[in-house]
Amino acid sequence: MLERVNLTAMNTTVGRAAVLLATTVLLVAGCGADRDGAALDPDGLLRPGAELDGMGLTTAVETDTKIFDITCDPGILQSGIHAKRCEVPQLQRLMVGYGHIADSRELLEKEWRAQRWQLYVDGEEVDLAAFGTLADRPYGADVADGAWIRLWAVTLVNPTPGQHTLRYLREHSAAGDPSADTLDVTWTITVETLRRRP
Repeated sequence: MLERVNLTAMNTTVGRAAVLLATTVLLVAGCGADRDGAALDPDGLLRPGAELDGMGLTTAVETDTKIFDITCDPGILQSGIHAKRCEVPQLQRLMVGYGHIADSRELLEKEWRAQRWQLYVDGEEVDLAAFGTLADRPYGADVADGAWIRLWAVTLVNPTPGQHTLRYLREHSAAGDPSADTLDVTWTITVETLRRRP
């Protein structure tokens, strides 16, 4: 009789644990996905591992093809609102990180600390801090003591063919200067469909 009581108590405990585990899994899954199944942070921003319109977002690596190295023009000489268009080939990994250039590593660090960045991919905000940046690197052909660049490490995985938007906002305010220098640039990008060879 003692054995039967222990088994019944054990079955009840295991059953309750299973229900609790299932409930926890459902709650965690619900908190981590939006209507497209994208991984979200608590503020609803897209993080690495997110899925948006059938393409993924992941942390970039140096070997990823950089969108601004192939067809899209990154050059913007003044603050304000800008709109640009470009076409890109359909690639498995397309690094879409934008960033900042300065005349030295020290100046790059100082100016970066004074900036606040936001990125929207197809209208959905990205948690840039969760992606981080690539390692700073020299910029340009002759950089003995010249320019350095820092880029956000955001890569699209298997970007879907068709039109997408990348919108970067950068607010820059120097210490002691109450006015902010704002850059708001949107690239409308057409991802070309891969053509199969006959």
